[in-house]
Amino acid sequence: MKSNDSPFFERLINNIWLLFVLGVLIYFISYIGWGMYEIGSVPDFPDQLKQETLK
Repeated sequence: MKSNDSPFFERLINNIWLLFVLGVLIYFISYIGWGMYEIGSVPDFPDQLKQETLK
């Protein structure tokens, strides 16, 4: 059996650098998504407090 005839997942598991890059990307994307969710869920600053702060 040639090395090109091996199944896709076997080639994936045997490539340590590809696994490293995938691991870093998964964490990077999940933390970016979590951060965007946290920023989007912050409530708006009330208008009354905004006016008092600007005086």
